[in-house]
Amino acid sequence: PAQIDLVSPPTSGVYGGAVTYAARLTSGGTPLANAAVAFTLQDQTVTAQTASDGTASATFRLLGTAGEAAIQVSYAGTPNYLGAGVTHPLTITKQGTQLALAIPPGPVASGAPYAVTATLTDDAGRAIANRTVLLTFTGSGGTVARAVSTDFVGRATVRDLA
Repeated sequence: PAQIDLVSPPTSGVYGGAVTYAARLTSGGTPLANAAVAFTLQDQTVTAQTASDGTASATFRLLGTAGEAAIQVSYAGTPNYLGAGVTHPLTITKQGTQLALAIPPGPVASGAPYAVTATLTDDAGRAIANRTVLLTFTGSGGTVARAVSTDFVGRATVRDLA
């Protein structure tokens, strides 16, 4: 019978990052070369051919929901070999974010035009679009909060708050 073993599989990764899995396909300890091995993680499947040493690998971008997941590696078999499979857990952690504020310098006169912009990015500096940012303003007239969605470059802007 065929057997699949994962070679030093990762147990965690950060959303948006990448993980690489390597598997070794053998039968009775002998590597099975030129065999198709399917690697499946969340909604992604990569099929790779085994090398002469029975190994195959696949790299995945972690784009599914953060939390618990599992990699499934399978070999369908042939007329000479039964199929085989293995499953291994993977924890996908949330990626960090940064929020930068662009605020007009100094006091703003009542009725004067102004804008406050918050820019939301991930830890790699990539813009995060279509997310809600809550901007809270406190002044002599009290506190006002505005929920604003980020645009395609991660900016959420409040103008001329009254």
